[in-house]
Amino acid sequence: MALGRPVKLTGYDGDLTKQVKANKKQAQTVLFNYKKLSSNPPDYLKGEALKEWKRVVPLLKKDTPISELDRMVIINYCQTAGIIVDCQKYINENGMFEDDGRKNNYLLTQQQAMRDCKSYATTLGMTLESRSKLEYGKAKNTTPDDPFKELLSS
Repeated sequence: MALGRPVKLTGYDGDLTKQVKANKKQAQTVLFNYKKLSSNPPDYLKGEALKEWKRVVPLLKKDTPISELDRMVIINYCQTAGIIVDCQKYINENGMFEDDGRKNNYLLTQQQAMRDCKSYATTLGMTLESRSKLEYGKAKNTTPDDPFKELLSS
């Protein structure tokens, strides 16, 4: 799975034909047909990474078409989130800078982990931005009920 923005199945601009709408609906349905993600974390996840797995996997399984194909991205996200927390604990105890004024390695590692974590979270639809784009697309493609539609179509 490539990192970056999630594939948009809804929210395309312009008028869509019935066929295009049907194709998009079928694509969305197919996403839920892949092998479901197992809730069991890998044995090597420990500490904060394991806590993050236990926090996010139930949420992802509840509302998204997450599957076993996404497992490694979720693992990478959890490991990166664990690194951020572990680095912060060290920084809280020892400060952000070395005696010579340079940033300590834990701060540098944490900064890179934060960038990586945002990328994984966006890929999984876990950021406000990625979720709002998906929800906007859903809202844009729903048509309000028209009481005169049946009358005019007869």
